Amino acid sequence: MDEKPISKSNLLIPFSIIFAGLIIGGAVYFSNNRSGGAAVPGAKVPAVAADISKVVTDGRPFIGNPNAKVTIAYWFDYQCPYCKLNEQKNISQIVAQYVQTGKVKIVFKDYQFLGMYSKDQGRDDSMSAALMARAVWEVSPEKFYDWHSAVMNKQDDENAGWGSEADLLALTKTIPGVDAVKVQGLMVSKKAVYEKMINEDRTEGASFGIEGTPAMIVGKEVLGGYIQDFPKISGPIDALLK
Repeated sequence: MDEKPISKSNLLIPFSIIFAGLIIGGAVYFSNNRSGGAAVPGAKVPAVAADISKVVTDGRPFIGNPNAKVTIAYWFDYQCPYCKLNEQKNISQIVAQYVQTGKVKIVFKDYQFLGMYSKDQGRDDSMSAALMARAVWEVSPEKFYDWHSAVMNKQDDENAGWGSEADLLALTKTIPGVDAVKVQGLMVSKKAVYEKMINEDRTEGASFGIEGTPAMIVGKEVLGGYIQDFPKISGPIDALLK
């Protein structure tokens, strides 16, 4: 069995009495063929059947041939440890086997929510990263994936400390071809625009039945969680390429 439970973030329960140090956890599965991922509590029944043709892609960051036969929509959170694993094990293989050969385009969709659980610290690292990603895409779209991969590889555990705006800017300065000053400026001047798109991505994902991160839509199938068996991803892609 190749599954791992989906970990939930700690939640604040509005009871009058709580036990100090109580950690809310649970084992949730996207489906019998899914592995670990970060999940949103209280996920609802899908309002719309999964279908890549219905996914909004305009204005969203992407890599690959714009006219590729297959488009994959990928929802993620920069604070999600399972997204990091997914990037290193699955997305990298998709890029090597399908994106670089012109067969597949990956559209990056925000499902930032983990930072909401650390707002008591006065920051939302998930949102900061999502905003900066939009700015990087606007400033240097050809460098977006370099930046995206660098952030994913740098992250530590969920809300463990790294990932503030200052951390992200410092990392951005190390990516050749990306003007960190322009990126920072856009994060301010276009914050409302970016936030609207970020929130739309999350709402759209939820409407397709996506309950957390990582998750992808391939054709008419939702592939949720960190899937350890790559053929469960490559199989649906290959079927669409026939």
